[in-house]
This record gives sequence, C-alpha cells and structure tokens, in this order.
Amino acid sequence: KWICEALFAGLLTQQRDNGSPSMLKAEDWNGGALSNEKQTQADNIAQSISKFMTNYRMPRCFPFQPSYSDGMQLGGCLQFLHTRGFAVPTETLQDGSRRVC
Repeated sequence: KWICEALFAGLLTQQRDNGSPSMLKAEDWNGGALSNEKQTQADNIAQSISKFMTNYRMPRCFPFQPSYSDGMQLGGCLQFLHTRGFAVPTETLQDGSRRVC
C-alpha cells in the first residue's frame, strides 16, 4: 500500500511541476495494449519509482505503553512519545493555547 501511495504522491507532484495531465481516455484501453501516451507514463514510472519511494518514506507505527492501552486502543503519554521521536514540538502561547513549532 505504501508503494502505491508513494507512486501516487510522486505522480501528482510531477504533474503539478510539469503541468502535464495524465488522464485516461477511451483510446488508452484500445485492445488491451497501452496507448503511446500511457506507455510513456509507464516508462516514466519505471524510471522514477526509486525517487518516489525515497521522497515519500514508509510510515512508522506509533509505540504504545501497556498502561495507556486497553487492548483495542493503543496509547502513550506525551513524554513517552516525545522521547521516541513521535511528538511534534509545541510552544505554549500567552493565552494558554499551544502552537506547533
């Protein structure tokens, strides 16, 4: 699933940067063979997949503490998550609200 997500995100980024849409048309499905346009896109994917997978890292599972978990919902205190690199640094503002740094 992650590879598909990395591919999708990479293609969207390329499309945004290059301005070349990659829409499917009826002729793209002609006889089961790829159209020239779709073959070009498939070749681009083959050349770019390593870059996409490097740019869009695999997600990590959150660690949990048994004392904060009920067997179905996993959890952990903020200090526990912070020491393991899973908490975003925040700053307390004058009005008591918190802002992500």
